[in-house]
Parts: sequence; C-alpha cells; structure tokens
Amino acid sequence: MNGPSRVPTVVPALRRRLRRALGVLGLVPALWGLLALSPAASTALAATRTWFVAPSGTDAACTANSSSAPFQTIQAAIHCAAKGDEIALAPSGSSPYPGIGTVDKNLTIEAASGANARTVAVDLAKPADT
Repeated sequence: MNGPSRVPTVVPALRRRLRRALGVLGLVPALWGLLALSPAASTALAATRTWFVAPSGTDAACTANSSSAPFQTIQAAIHCAAKGDEIALAPSGSSPYPGIGTVDKNLTIEAASGANARTVAVDLAKPADT
C-alpha cells in the first residue's frame, strides 16, 4: 500500500510549491505598479512629432526644425525622427528632393499641407555617401 504512506510526504511538498507560486503571484501587482505608466507618461510616449522638409530649408539642428524652419533634405529629417514620427514634404519645385537612402525606422513620409503627389518629387537614386 504505497498510496497512504506517500500522502503525508506529498502534501507538504505540494503546500510548499503552492506557497512559492502564490508568493510570486503576490509580487505581480507590485511589479505592475512599478512598470505601469502614468497617463501623462503614456501620452508623451504615444505622441509623434512631425518633421518638416522644404527645398528652401537648411539642415540645422534637430531642435530647430519647425514648419517655418524646415530641413532641406529628407535625410536630415530621418536622422532626427524617432519610430512613429511623421515627415512632411513641401512641394519640391523643379528639382526633386535627393534620394532618401536607407530608412531604418517606422516613419510616415507624406506631402505637407498644400502639397500632393504631383507637387512633391523624390529622386529614387540612393544619395552619395558623405
């Protein structure tokens, strides 16, 4: 009769495992509280930025970019942009924007307000290495 003689040794072992498991599960709410973001922090992380590009712009510092002080090249905007940001292209006029090259972030590149696919041209050739 192995059954009854094993019960006294198995039950304490199961109790220990159950206490350990419940102890770990008891930490979950505390850890979640540490990892959870406040509403303000979540909004800041979810916010995207729009980077402006126009042929008349200058490739100044990232902090200087605005609709009234755009970059001249798409590459400068890509360099400053973070995942999820948008890049707005003003009409390119008679000369297309130089080639974009590698885009290693998930970005939205679109025509700026007042521009469209007929007024924005991008040279598809890869830009020369600088």
